[in-house]
Amino acid sequence: MIVRHVATTGVQQLGWMMQQTGNTTVTKGESSGDDLVARTITSVNNLEAIAPDWRALAERQTDPLSYFQSADWCLSWCHAAHAATGRAPDIIVQTFWQGERLVCIVPLMVERKLGLKRVVALGMPESQYSGCMIDP
Repeated sequence: MIVRHVATTGVQQLGWMMQQTGNTTVTKGESSGDDLVARTITSVNNLEAIAPDWRALAERQTDPLSYFQSADWCLSWCHAAHAATGRAPDIIVQTFWQGERLVCIVPLMVERKLGLKRVVALGMPESQYSGCMIDP
């Protein structure tokens, strides 16, 4: 479900066709022939493990409003939320890789209110200008 949402907002704009294969989605690039692999991260420890790749993506970023999708903001928010509530946030971070290169990240989390769950941008309500960070 998350992958399909990402496909309609970011990846589809690049003209790629997605094919679901279990927990990982492999996307064949029509024009370049390169594979795009989607991976979902659901723990802060695994998110910290890709922080160097995430920061490298941020350096290539041209969107001046992408700070709220940066590794520094999202990881700091996760640690602050854990300290405040005593439990780690329920994250769902969708990443897209082309070979060893991170080319897109969509930081999301599950928010629980009044017995309902919904997927929102990681860091809400403090985060602003929510979206994905994508390689230009």
